[in-house]
Amino acid sequence: MDEGLWSGRDEEGRRLDALLRAAASGSGGAVLVEGEPGAGKSALLARLRGDAHRSGYHVLHGTADELGRRFPLAAVLDCLGRGEAEGAARRARFLELLGDHDDDPIAPVVDAMVGWVTDRCRESPVLLVLDNAQSADSGSLRVWRALAEAAPALPLLVVAAIRPGPDRATLTVLREEFASLGVVVALAPLTPEQTADLVAALLGAPPGPLLCERLAGAGGNLRYVREMLDALRAAGVVEVLDGQAELADTETDFDVPGLSARSVAARLEPLSAEETDVLRAASLLGPGFRVPELAALTGAEAAVAARVVDGLAGNGVLEDAEGLLSFRHEAIREALYERMPRALLPAMHLHTARALDEAGSAPRAVAGQLLRVAGPLDDWSVTWIAAHADGLVRSTPGVAVELAERAAVRVPRDSAEGARLRDVQATGAARLRRPGAADQVSDLLDRTTAPARRQELHLMLLLGLAGEGRFAEALDAVDRALAERPEPEAAVAFHGIRAFLLWSASRLDEADALADRVLSGSAGPLGPLAESYAYYARGLVALTRRRHHRCLEAAEAARRVAGDAEETRDVLTLSTQLAAHVLAHHGRDDDRSRALLGEALALAGDAPGFLPWAHYCMATFTCRTGRWTDALTALRAALSGPQPDDQWLPVALHGIAAFIQGARGRREEARRSLDAIAHLPLNTGIPQTHVPYASMATAMLAEREGDPERALAALRPTLDGDWARELHSCHLWMPDVVRLGLATGDPDLARAALAACEREAGQLDESAASLAAARRCRGLIEEDPGLLRAALDDLAGTDSPPAVGATLEDLAVVLARHGRNDEARVQLNAAAAVYASLGADWYLARADARLRALGVRRGRAGTGGRPKSGWEALTPTELKVARLVAEGRSNPEIAGELILSPRTVQTHVAHIFGKLGVRSRVEIAREAAGKDVGARR
Repeated sequence: MDEGLWSGRDEEGRRLDALLRAAASGSGGAVLVEGEPGAGKSALLARLRGDAHRSGYHVLHGTADELGRRFPLAAVLDCLGRGEAEGAARRARFLELLGDHDDDPIAPVVDAMVGWVTDRCRESPVLLVLDNAQSADSGSLRVWRALAEAAPALPLLVVAAIRPGPDRATLTVLREEFASLGVVVALAPLTPEQTADLVAALLGAPPGPLLCERLAGAGGNLRYVREMLDALRAAGVVEVLDGQAELADTETDFDVPGLSARSVAARLEPLSAEETDVLRAASLLGPGFRVPELAALTGAEAAVAARVVDGLAGNGVLEDAEGLLSFRHEAIREALYERMPRALLPAMHLHTARALDEAGSAPRAVAGQLLRVAGPLDDWSVTWIAAHADGLVRSTPGVAVELAERAAVRVPRDSAEGARLRDVQATGAARLRRPGAADQVSDLLDRTTAPARRQELHLMLLLGLAGEGRFAEALDAVDRALAERPEPEAAVAFHGIRAFLLWSASRLDEADALADRVLSGSAGPLGPLAESYAYYARGLVALTRRRHHRCLEAAEAARRVAGDAEETRDVLTLSTQLAAHVLAHHGRDDDRSRALLGEALALAGDAPGFLPWAHYCMATFTCRTGRWTDALTALRAALSGPQPDDQWLPVALHGIAAFIQGARGRREEARRSLDAIAHLPLNTGIPQTHVPYASMATAMLAEREGDPERALAALRPTLDGDWARELHSCHLWMPDVVRLGLATGDPDLARAALAACEREAGQLDESAASLAAARRCRGLIEEDPGLLRAALDDLAGTDSPPAVGATLEDLAVVLARHGRNDEARVQLNAAAAVYASLGADWYLARADARLRALGVRRGRAGTGGRPKSGWEALTPTELKVARLVAEGRSNPEIAGELILSPRTVQTHVAHIFGKLGVRSRVEIAREAAGKDVGARR
């Protein structure tokens, strides 16, 4: 590769080289390479593969694409199934495992693939590369995660490359997982300086200002910079004079996106007609293909096709990875495909499907071609789909449903083929958790008489109704299923699910008793489905009764029992969300909570009964931890998709949005969120235990408008009646009730709020957030600075900036009322720094107003020459704390090293946030990079 290719990517190359060397010595790892098309990912990965080959690695790589996403394990099979004979046999073994396990077609293949890679690592180091991972199917990503987790103990480097795309949720999950499992290498756009270095390497002279200005139109994209430069040189408008490359013609315009198409055409121009025909056929087959498939499609002898392929590989157009062929540059395949006549493409894909079937290709390959057919299918296709639909629905339900739907319109509804295709549509939709799948299964159940099949469909219907949030219908359905006297193991499974559904109907005692009966074995032989649902029901009952330790234990037990089986996927999703929800609200273990939330999102898929709840859990966690932009992103995602029937979701989601916007001082946006749910009761739905963010937002807006009595009225219902008894996490708003009660002359209400907060803190052992709120409430009522300082100590081990800021504000008020204005000013400044880091304009204005009324304003006592912002504004102690934060140390660790209390460290961190204008510890570390932050000690 020429030197110019690596200009601007030297640092990324060095990082990958270091990882390669470490893996060769037995300390493997995982890396995610991220960059837009043309950023240099493919070239960087090609260089990595070449270096690995030369270092004795066994190298395997594959490329995911959007079509393959519909086939479980397509991407990873492309990678691990490479090799002429050995690879084909290995691929066949993996596919055989996929087809033989109806309960979970993925799990045994994951285990087999990880086992094979582990065995291979005993022979030599292994490099696995998956390009376009954002398009990979969920099964392949599951294998990649397992391999990444195993890599540190093996001579194994696991690499995934992604580019931006519309599926932002998948990209976010991939980034977060690789950030926790390994290294993320982001290929940022080239800086002007890096672009100039690239030009100098290619032309042998640095670029002049006019050429730099023209190349800036490439937006720092490495490919576009090179192609624009090639086009300018070909046009003869670049001259090298006096050691500088400059434009001789400033008038000619060049359309950057069009350059790639011209570049592809230039690469194909030297090829023969025979080679071009083979490449056109290859473009129909997708990113990966083999010589026999090409021969079957073109009608050529295998030897002839192999000769042409060898020539194309030699010309650098194709790449041969142990028998699996691919285009060296995906842009070439895309360009060839796009140049085919649109009107002929359906017929060409139909022809390709028949050719692959006749050549004995796997049904997945044939189905992939039929999926590409736009318009009606022919008779052969319909017959083929009906014959293969049952097998496809087990391994690739999405593909099976789509093809069955298209084929069903071509056959009579009451024919045997029609009935088979409708069965596939219903069962496939249920496996995919598609909206409306439960109704399809119900219709199929009505037409089914065989007892064993009815038993299967009853279970499918129950899970479908629950997955769509239709709990009352599901409870009726489970009673009908039990009335048919199913087999003992199925009956106990129905009882396990029924325990969960009883909870959804607020029949807590019945739900708890039935869960205990199932888990004791007295309801019948215990299987994973029954046991996991019974544990989940026990956890939900415990949650409602505020027994959070028992809830977490039950949720983890449900997760453990559920495992990876297909039939327990729903309860695994639900129990993961339950555990994440409890941890997210109470700050017990933020790292664990963050990991569970990511897992819950991945498990939820697109199911309307699961995904919005997963986004809600993510929103509550990021709201509590002050990552409000992330919270709003999760809220938008939750509101943009299908919704369950219960009304609680829009109330909860719009309520959180209104709360965040209100705290940020964006009153109109907050009002719009509240207006969206003005027609709904605030205490509605399942679960009734969500935090009343809508009431909190209403109170915030009223207080901002100078009406604290109206603000208190909005929160008063959270202390009265059945709703108050069911609400959880009252530590999030009871301190505000206390503050407003005292401000409006209602000490009885303030004491009632204190009692509620202390009652919850007593019920939630080890919940630092609840204990801190109880101390804060009592500290406000008794005007005791010591209690408020103790609350800050409680919060020091949590990631709760909003609560820290509010407690600092209350402490400043109490100190000022004791006449300790200098101390009050210090705490007000600390609170202001936290609020500034959050962008909490209303909180900041409230704090200023409360303290101004007591004669305290922000600023420093006395005069001094220290700057007010930037690194020079930090005190010597703050510099020491910043250095340790940049090293990744926690507040308790910093406190131990500097012999300070955790509360003091928390205050210093708040000051650092304000002075540096940052909002997270990560940003402190980023700001510290390249600075000697420990110099002034």
